[in-house]
This record gives sequence, structure tokens and C-alpha cells, in this order.
Amino acid sequence: MSTLLDFIAFDFETAVTCVQWAACSVGVVDVRDGRIVDEYYTLINPGCAFDEHCIRIHGIHEEDVVDAISLHGVMAKLREMMDGRVVVAHNAAFDTGVMKHAMEREGVEPPDVEVICTVAASRRAFLNRQSYSLSKMKDLLGDFTAHNALDDARACAHLLLKCAEQVGADSIEELKEKLGLIPGHFSPTEFCHCKTKPMKKLKEKPNGKN
Repeated sequence: MSTLLDFIAFDFETAVTCVQWAACSVGVVDVRDGRIVDEYYTLINPGCAFDEHCIRIHGIHEEDVVDAISLHGVMAKLREMMDGRVVVAHNAAFDTGVMKHAMEREGVEPPDVEVICTVAASRRAFLNRQSYSLSKMKDLLGDFTAHNALDDARACAHLLLKCAEQVGADSIEELKEKLGLIPGHFSPTEFCHCKTKPMKKLKEKPNGKN
């Protein structure tokens, strides 16, 4: 894993509320040394009916994805893009869960990735905000279209960089240390979520530094 501010931010939109594998779009942003160097967005045909609740959230209809890439094709591409990288998502348990269940369904071997959640990171970097919802952080991130997967992935990437700036971290390793983040892991043999160390343990460190 790179020690610089290198990571991949990603976001899924889903077609069905209660079917976690049913991704209908994905946005991916590749960050190298603190700068966005590449982006990827596609609609996905999950091969299932869409529910009205999800359509109201993201505005994607079943007919929009008829000619889109298959779920298997997208999962294979994500594995290739992400393997060996640090991956970042806002409420990462949801997005990594979508990927896990979709890969299991489609017979795609998971990548080996470290997982950081920007909800956990921003709660530590920006204390006492009323909300840590991505759409409620536009004062930090600027305007973007919520529930567009690429816009959300960009916002997530910018949020992690803002967290690093806030605490003076120049690398992922330093960011984890200063915010007390315990990264999650997603691999062929392991699936666990990003967590945070108790605040008391952070305060006990020398010189009161996080």
C-alpha cells in the first residue's frame, strides 16, 4: 500500500433497496499524491427490476441501463482498478457491501484493498458538525449533484483530502494515525469495516497530538 495520499474513491447507486448487489451505476476517482488523475463512470445493468424508492433518489430508470455494461463486467473492471490500493467511500460499509455481494453473485474474485470511510474520518477531523452526510458538507466541498455516483465519488475524494489538510497529514499512514482510524479490509479471505480508536487513546499520546 502506498504511503502517499494515494487512494481510489468510489460510490455506487443501487436499483433495489433490499438487494445489496443490485448496482445500477458506479463512479470511481483515482487520486495520486493528493491529486485526481483519472475518473470512471458507468451505468450498470444489474439484470433486475428497479424499485420506485431508488429511482426517486438517483433518477436512474430501468430503461436507462438496457444497453449498459453488465454487473459482471463492471465488477471485473473494479477488481482490476482497485487491487492493491487504498479505497475510500462515504459510509464505506454500504459501498464495499455492494461490491462484495455483487462479486460473490458474479463469481469475481475480490481485490485486496484497505478501506477508509470518510464518515469516520470527517467525524474526527471536523468535530461537532450537525451532520456528516455528504450532501450536508457542501460548505467544505463546494456544490455537487448528490446521488450521482461520479459526483459523490469526487466529493468523497475531496473530503478525504480536506481531512488530511485539516490535521496536517501528508500521507494515508499519517492520516490514519492522526485521526485514530483503523482501516477496514476487503480481500478474498477477509471483509471488515473501517473503525476508529477511542478518543481517550488518542488524547493519551505524547504532546496531546492525535
